[in-house]
Amino acid sequence: LEKHGWVVRFDWPAWLEESGFDIHSKEVLKEANLETIRKVITAHVRGDRFCEGHLLTMLEDGYFTALLKRIEQITDSCI
Repeated sequence: LEKHGWVVRFDWPAWLEESGFDIHSKEVLKEANLETIRKVITAHVRGDRFCEGHLLTMLEDGYFTALLKRIEQITDSCI
């Protein structure tokens, strides 16, 4: 994910606190732009370092399917 620009360097804990963005909600992804999606992916990847299995839980919950669908929507609208 880092190699392809989906994980970015920024203060993700501060962003989560300041923005109030619920990174566990599939609903909020429906309006997310690519910058926000990169931040969300970064927060999940970094979070998995503190809570092993977090990414697997999000995958099993369908969160990443919703995330990929949103990316597809955004990129389709750019064509």
